[in-house]
This record gives sequence, structure tokens and C-alpha cells, in this order.
Amino acid sequence: MKMKIGLLVFFACALVGCSQQHDAQYFLTHPLTLRDLLIQCHTGTNVSPAVCKSADQAYEELSNLAQLMVANPEKFGQKIIALETQLAALNKKIQILKLQLQKNHQPSNKQIERLQKQSQQLKKRIALMLSVAAEAEGM
Repeated sequence: MKMKIGLLVFFACALVGCSQQHDAQYFLTHPLTLRDLLIQCHTGTNVSPAVCKSADQAYEELSNLAQLMVANPEKFGQKIIALETQLAALNKKIQILKLQLQKNHQPSNKQIERLQKQSQQLKKRIALMLSVAAEAEGM
């Protein structure tokens, strides 16, 4: 069971798109870097505690998703659907705000920028969860 979860974590990492930032999201999208860094962190190699913390958080997030997928695939799927529903509502709200801005001839709006950022975060989360689900199905 633990090996299956470990493989899910590894393959889910491999499927998610790349990011240039070296934060938890970066490590989620670079599984070999994550693996090597975790080894370095836990063997006392000279690695910054902040970097090790970020790598540990990335691994923990993937592990939690993989465990949820294995333990209750239906609940995992429902969570994905809920996130997709939330994303659709958010995107609709963004469109409405953009139309209102066009009518008022305003160039930009902080609220739209904030909602677009939330939308991007939801898209990344959904992609990650779908990757975990796809890898679980392939095993």
C-alpha cells in the first residue's frame, strides 16, 4: 500500500506542468528534484531549512492526495468536481466584472486580478488531483 502511494506521488509529480519558482509548487512539478532534495535534507547535507521545509510540504501534499485517492476514490472524485464547480463560478464572476468594467470604461480592477489568481490556483489544484487520479487508474 505504501509503495503504491509512493508511486502515485512520483507519477503525479511527473505529470503536472512546470513552474520557475522554487517553492512547494515547483517541487510538486519536478519529482526527481524533490526526491533528491528530500534525500539531501534527511541525510544532513548542507541544504537550507527553508528549502527542506518547502520540499517536505510538497511531498506531504502529494502523499495526502494519493492517500485520499486510494482510500476513497469516490470522495476524491467528488472533491475534484466541487473544485471544478467552484472554478466555473469564479470564471463566470470574472466575466461579469469584466463586462461591468467595459461599460464603465475602467482599465483594470484589483478584484478581477485577485479572482484570476484564485482561478489559476484552482486550475493547478485540479490538474494535480487529476494527475493523481490518472496515475492511480493506470496502476
